[in-house]
Amino acid sequence: MHMMTSTEYLEARSKTFLATMGVLLLGVVAGVDYITSTRYVLEFSPFYVVPVAFFTWFIGRRAAVGMGFVCAGIGLAARLHSIPRLSAYWDALVWFGLYLAAIVVLSELKKLYERERSLSRLDSLTHIANRRALLEAATAAMSSAKRHHTAISLAYIDLDNFKQMNDLLGHESGDKVLRATAMSIRDALRPTDLVARIGGDEFAVLLPETTKVAAERVIARVRKVLEHAMRERSWTVTFSIGIVTFLRPPRSISEMLGKADQVMYRVKSGGKNRTEQREIAA
Repeated sequence: MHMMTSTEYLEARSKTFLATMGVLLLGVVAGVDYITSTRYVLEFSPFYVVPVAFFTWFIGRRAAVGMGFVCAGIGLAARLHSIPRLSAYWDALVWFGLYLAAIVVLSELKKLYERERSLSRLDSLTHIANRRALLEAATAAMSSAKRHHTAISLAYIDLDNFKQMNDLLGHESGDKVLRATAMSIRDALRPTDLVARIGGDEFAVLLPETTKVAAERVIARVRKVLEHAMRERSWTVTFSIGIVTFLRPPRSISEMLGKADQVMYRVKSGGKNRTEQREIAA
């Protein structure tokens, strides 16, 4: 199971919660700055970059600029009594400029971070979700099912005769089959569903808040689109599909994946090219 990082945890919180945390950080820095500037004559201004950085990453660039202005103002107020007025204003202007530079740099770093994080959740060949993205989506779907007392379904799709075709026509043709399969499944799903490639020729379809009847209907549409795609390209690949619907969320994601995998392999061992479904009450 994917362990949530502190950054991911905070990104899942509301803007109000994050803004409150940012203001609290500012309060801590401002308090220490006031004490050090009045009693110990220490320079604490660099630490204002902490709330500025927090706002940049979690709230947005515009809010961070506002925070930077506030930080420069607080730093100015804390020093007016101890240094010449002109020097205090100059220091505040310099620090505000540095805060702005930090905001620009951190904003660009966040763009790169989000791009890399997005790529890390995509299968490089088919450009659909990978196993990691599936586990994250399944975690969220299970939490929602628990809160709203709804069913959740998962389908495993395995390509029959893929290895033989791959050996016969070559890996390039095999890659084309996988890409066509991925795109066909994705196009047949609802916006709330997710398809992921979880193995060489195995795909999983997560169906949040979906009953047995609804899951059967969605996967029937998926099969129809897949079969059309294979006929259109004269490929001999067929599909073994296992669907599991949990009336109550399973104890773990591993259990959910394992049950769907079992149903799919029952189809494989029973002749392939079929869809089998199982409903689990608890």
